[in-house]
Amino acid sequence: MQPLIALALVSLLDVPKALAGQVILLAAIPCGSFGILFGLPYGVSDASAGTTLVASSLLSAVTLSATIVLLGHL
Repeated sequence: MQPLIALALVSLLDVPKALAGQVILLAAIPCGSFGILFGLPYGVSDASAGTTLVASSLLSAVTLSATIVLLGHL
């Protein structure tokens, strides 16, 4: 959903094409692992954070590929 939202915003705000492609591609990148890493020193171990990270990484293969193909046609 984030790449589609980024595409809509880029179109609405009339962002230059080169920058628009970068913004849309960055929106397709999976979530980071910093949430898990910041909790470790405090003994926080949240299974849902790890599950979200794994799911996001797996789905990013499809999302990033589709976004790159989409950007090639714009």
